[in-house]
Amino acid sequence: MGRPPSAIHYHVRLLAQSGLLKKSGERREGRRREAEYSMVADAIAVPAHRPSSEDGENTLAVKTMASAFRMAERDIRAALSEDAVRREGEDRNFYAIRTHCRLSPQEMAELNRHLDVMLGVVLESIRREQPQEGDEFVSLTLALVPLPNRTTRSQ
Repeated sequence: MGRPPSAIHYHVRLLAQSGLLKKSGERREGRRREAEYSMVADAIAVPAHRPSSEDGENTLAVKTMASAFRMAERDIRAALSEDAVRREGEDRNFYAIRTHCRLSPQEMAELNRHLDVMLGVVLESIRREQPQEGDEFVSLTLALVPLPNRTTRSQ
């Protein structure tokens, strides 16, 4: 993972304390016993809610997504250093975009239908017990957020 073992241990402990990971067993590794952990769910979505602090920066959603996007940045850096990146075609495995737009209620509904289909595809692959031949391990990080105080696309 490109991180020191102490950092991995620290973060695994935090995830277990928060209930996102659960201890699923132990194994012997040399003279030591190592804990094994598993996810408590196939995917974890962070509900949007009003900020709990006065400045609004300490909400669970902000902290969680900030961490997710830092991990996405590491994934992107690693992917771009490899020859396996395919940017075009039906078997494309790399796509990155950030944009602002105005969506009508109908367009928003259509976008949400597509997001639901994408989530279904991802969850189905997660639930498979064994990878299938030709499967490729990928990362997907998305955020759809309203911009109520924006008046133009360039802000």
